[in-house]
Amino acid sequence: RLKPPRVSGCLLCTDKTMFPKILFTLALLAMPIAHACVITPHNIAGIQLGQTLAQVKHAHPQAKINSEADAEVGDITLITLPNNIEIFALLDDDTSQITWLETLSPACHTANGIHPRMTLHDAEKTLGNVRDIEMSEVEMRQFARFAQQPKWLNIRVYGSDFGNIPSAHFRLPLHTQKYRHDARIISLFIAQ
Repeated sequence: RLKPPRVSGCLLCTDKTMFPKILFTLALLAMPIAHACVITPHNIAGIQLGQTLAQVKHAHPQAKINSEADAEVGDITLITLPNNIEIFALLDDDTSQITWLETLSPACHTANGIHPRMTLHDAEKTLGNVRDIEMSEVEMRQFARFAQQPKWLNIRVYGSDFGNIPSAHFRLPLHTQKYRHDARIISLFIAQ
């Protein structure tokens, strides 16, 4: 029986497979990319609370940084990283340091897998039951709090069920524990 010839540059060669070194190397390099956008108490995708935009640009030269005025919060900065990972930042007016970071990118996740676009039902499997969903006075945004949610993590959601409230009794903020079957996490954010 003839054996296939040994191929130069082959890392793993058997009678049935050949796995060239270049493919193995590319596979190893691609692995960290999938885990590049981790959310921790102090950073999102390596962008730290307390950094200036100059420090972000130095640490992430490939980042695109755009600022625009927002009527409610002043200037908000969009930091776009490779793979269309978008992170919004607010800066302290006096120090120019980042005080708040938010992402809507589903590629970004906490260590336990919580990420934007995740259903609230799936998030409950990790964070415990929804304890409260608040509809705020600011643009009627909805924020969820789960039984085992870390204090540093803030979760903006949509799809809450506040029931039918007569307009005469409609006062914000509203609170509920109910949500629709399609309710999802819109964004995750951290702040100092």
